Amino acid sequence: RRGACFVCAGGFAWRGNTFRLQRFRAMVAGCHGAVQARRRAKLRAGQGRATELETLFKTADADGSGQISREEIADYIMQRYGQTPNDTEIGFIMKVADTRPPEGRLGMEEFAVAITSWECYREEFAPGARLAVLFDDCDVHKIGSLDQEQLRTLLG
Repeated sequence: RRGACFVCAGGFAWRGNTFRLQRFRAMVAGCHGAVQARRRAKLRAGQGRATELETLFKTADADGSGQISREEIADYIMQRYGQTPNDTEIGFIMKVADTRPPEGRLGMEEFAVAITSWECYREEFAPGARLAVLFDDCDVHKIGSLDQEQLRTLLG
């Protein structure tokens, strides 16, 4: 059905006649960015942050289980960065960091990757960042969404 549902390789949907910025972020992150983000996150995590990350891990591990859940990572990001990640963003973080799916909980090394992948993700989509500018350029009506033709132009 035209305009009803478009699914990209990462499993993110198009609904109605617009493709929202949040879905664009999810598509780019899920379809194209996860491998690169994982590499960048591991590189950053290994650059002298071990002691700091151990302290941060203990802070994030609210239940003291030695594993970080989706809820704990969301709470930690809110406390540390003042931003509440949505379900799509948490899904991205877990996809990048959780090396033992479908476990759904992060150990110390995975937590380091999760935090640095969040930082990389936010850098990519901060106002003025490359991907945000690309989306804005295609959003000719400046309404925060793309119609089918604008999306084709973007992906073209």
